[in-house]
Amino acid sequence: MSKVAYPRPAGPPAGRGPGRGTTSRKAGGATREPGPYPLTGRWPLVGRDAEMARFAEVLADRWSRGFVVCGPPGVGKSRLVEECLAAAVAEGYETVRATTSEAASTVPFGAVAHLLPPDVHPANPVTGFVSVSRALAGTRDRLVVLVDDLNLLDQASVVLMRQLMDVGLIFVIGAIRSGGPATETIRWDDGVHRADLAELGGEAVEDLLRAVLGGPVGRRTLHELSGLSGGNALYLRELVLGALRSGALASDGTLWELTAGQVAPASWEHAGGRGQATPASWEHAGGTGQAMPASWEHAGEAWPVTPRLSELVGARLAAAGDAARPLLEALALCGTLGPLDLAAAPQTLIDLEQAGLIRASGEGRRVSLTLAHPLYGTVLRARTPLIRRRATLLRQAERIEACGARRAGDARRVAAWRLAATGTAGTDLLLRAAEECCRAGDHAEALALLAEVPAAEHTNAFRLLYGEALLESGRRDEAEAALAGLCGGATEGERRIALRLRARNLFRAGTRTEEALGLNDEALTGAPQGAGRDLLLADRASILTMSGRPAEAVALLDALPPEAPRDGDVTGWLWAATAKATGLALTGRTREAWTLAETVSATETASPGETAERARRTRARHPAAAAVTPLIPLALAAAEDGRLAEARAIAARGTASLGAGPLADLGERIGTGTAMWAAVVRARVEWLAGRVAGARRWYAEAAALARTRGHVRPMRLVLSGLCASAAVLGDTEAAQAALDELGAYPATPLFAGEDLLGEAWLAAARGRLAEARGILTGAAAAAREAGRPDGEALLLTDVARLGGARQVAGRLAELAAAGEGGLTAARARLAAALAANDPERLAEVAGTLGDIGADLLAAEAATTAAAAWRRDGSPRQAAAAAARAAELLARCEGAGTPLLATGHETVPLTARERDIALLAAGGTPSKDIARTLVLSVRTVDNHLQKIYTKLGVTTRRDLAHALEGRRAQRASAPQEVRRGTCPDGGAVRRGAQRGN
Repeated sequence: MSKVAYPRPAGPPAGRGPGRGTTSRKAGGATREPGPYPLTGRWPLVGRDAEMARFAEVLADRWSRGFVVCGPPGVGKSRLVEECLAAAVAEGYETVRATTSEAASTVPFGAVAHLLPPDVHPANPVTGFVSVSRALAGTRDRLVVLVDDLNLLDQASVVLMRQLMDVGLIFVIGAIRSGGPATETIRWDDGVHRADLAELGGEAVEDLLRAVLGGPVGRRTLHELSGLSGGNALYLRELVLGALRSGALASDGTLWELTAGQVAPASWEHAGGRGQATPASWEHAGGTGQAMPASWEHAGEAWPVTPRLSELVGARLAAAGDAARPLLEALALCGTLGPLDLAAAPQTLIDLEQAGLIRASGEGRRVSLTLAHPLYGTVLRARTPLIRRRATLLRQAERIEACGARRAGDARRVAAWRLAATGTAGTDLLLRAAEECCRAGDHAEALALLAEVPAAEHTNAFRLLYGEALLESGRRDEAEAALAGLCGGATEGERRIALRLRARNLFRAGTRTEEALGLNDEALTGAPQGAGRDLLLADRASILTMSGRPAEAVALLDALPPEAPRDGDVTGWLWAATAKATGLALTGRTREAWTLAETVSATETASPGETAERARRTRARHPAAAAVTPLIPLALAAAEDGRLAEARAIAARGTASLGAGPLADLGERIGTGTAMWAAVVRARVEWLAGRVAGARRWYAEAAALARTRGHVRPMRLVLSGLCASAAVLGDTEAAQAALDELGAYPATPLFAGEDLLGEAWLAAARGRLAEARGILTGAAAAAREAGRPDGEALLLTDVARLGGARQVAGRLAELAAAGEGGLTAARARLAAALAANDPERLAEVAGTLGDIGADLLAAEAATTAAAAWRRDGSPRQAAAAAARAAELLARCEGAGTPLLATGHETVPLTARERDIALLAAGGTPSKDIARTLVLSVRTVDNHLQKIYTKLGVTTRRDLAHALEGRRAQRASAPQEVRRGTCPDGGAVRRGAQRGN
């Protein structure tokens, strides 16, 4: 991740958090008090580390004369040169500013008049040079001069500054727009260094928004902001400020997201596709009479455009002139078009491309034209008169229909344009368009199109499409009604599709598993061999796996070929193989899972040849999900095999499709279900690796996706993980909120035991270790009964970490002997070392855990080893182990656990004393400790006296400090995570900040 420079306060004022103008939901649904947004002030500098490092080198070089930043408007040139000036001040240089403007550019010395001695005459630059040189002769070092907009310098100032640079009296920091007029001040020689700025990338945008908002931004929202702003820092700022003022951007306590009802369908393109708006004048003549669905809002219009942003973009568009205006409006309304669609003169297109207003791309012999920036379309649509807008849309629709509308996506585009222009479209066109939307995963758009089909024409084809779109939108009851109401005369194929969708719908409800299996049985009865039957088997395996019966799922698919069939459609095999690989991973058959998942992934991304053709057909049906789903079992298998770094990389590829990254072109088309599971797996892998803040962030992402589409089954696991990660980060308020919400969801057998992880860690965070161990022991038994060795090993390891190592070491050793994964073996060794309290074994297992990427477990082992060596009088070994622990803990993002707190004791505490010490340090009175641990108050007080003696303290406050130990070892962790503060030191609401 890029570093963030904080030259001035940029976050919310002390003691307040994000929230002005709206309320935000915590994990449990409670609202938080509003707080001020960062609506004013300078934002932090992000993503410019390389440029700042280069500036420092140039400034230190006595032969350098200047540092000039070049880039397009709004990219952050002025912000960077301001930061360079601040860096020069910090180095002890004297600095001044030369103020440029259009008006001053016609006045001799207009930019530098305030810097000149009074005897300098504007008509005599030579006199000016002599006077200024004499004035600067006694300075200790070169004068650093900041000149923003170098091209606006008047000629006299240019001559004077060039002379002063040549003799080494001044060092110029300047900015100039790429493609703009040059200035004589810049001579690109060895003395003047140039830095070319590009727009911010997705990672830098994420860093910037997290720094400004005090918490992470959801992938969907980040994807929208990155795409709409184009990485332009100025545009991004205005979009965010407008959304904050209007309440369109809000936080749930962990993630900032575009609020419900503001998001466009994922594939909406212009008037009927990705990222553009339907005109507000949508009319429904001839339709169902329903209002235009809110979900057909354009992403650009969903983000409120501030007047300043509209003026900035409008000024840029004004350069096109009136003659090119219709062409730009057509691109704004219709999206990607070809030169023939626009009927424009070639020179006009060349001029617009050279001006940076349109972009041309070629694929084979076809040339496609789009607007150069998404915001151009937003402003143009707002300014296009209604009648001209309708005429443009109809003209383009008729042009495509005249050519046969045979290209992928043509039906969607034509239907949307006709509806936007006239409010009417033919039923056949609407059905074809809705089918294209469903295949692309844009179910909100499909519903909007199907709403225009008259009731008299609701055929079985309509009901299947409508039911699928309702199902994927989380409207389960409506979906069941639509799918169960097929008309008489339905074909066998239509009946099987309806049964398959109904089974999936009932299963997602969370409590109707047997009914779902019954419908799946009915669909399988008499189903011929082929992709359709394989899809039904894949569905059945998924239902069995999610119902806590992964072994049955694997057995069901035992006859599945190890590789895709050479002939026919491979779609069914891909889904069935993915389901089998997932079941294998969850039952501990790690190597088999990895091999099969690798085969699936290789089939989807095959090299040229016959397999590539099958992969192409598969992607045509499931263009994104087929690429992402194999990554889920791959990540699970790699994690259990003890390759956590590789597992994290695989999981990151899966979640890249939710925002910027290698799969960014897929957007949200992978479907909410696949996206949610990709986020769940990434969160789990981050937790296993000890990256607790990352785990929290991805559990929150998964929860948001699950709520969006009504996915009930994973919610207990997701909220439990959210609770656990918040508790380990010290945010017990947010952890409790997640735990409260968790109780509203039914138990899922697949995650038996792991859904109690959050409750256990919250108890541990509050010092109730005995209670936490009891919860985890029962949870491990449930995981064992469900046939989940990986879950049982995870839970038993946490028992060991909370003081129960002797209790679980034997069982962990059995699991390690029976399993294939390196992670369980390392866990077993950790439990055995903790049980023996052997520093050498603890140091050895810390090395093993660090090698496989389990950083938090390794840090705990090293910390405990250091404490044991100190008690044994071995300071050298203790220091080495403590240094290793600090190195590991720096990667754990602010995590705090009992082992880290008590690992620094100079005298060992018993398990009972440790429980009492942690409760007392947390402020729990003796009578409440006694009630919690089922002891008498006198016994508690006696134990406390022994604890005070062992630790050399006399009060509970001193006890808390003693147990806090060396948490300062985490000095390299992000400051806002460690201290719960904004980058400038102001305290913020922990619930949002801890998610960083």
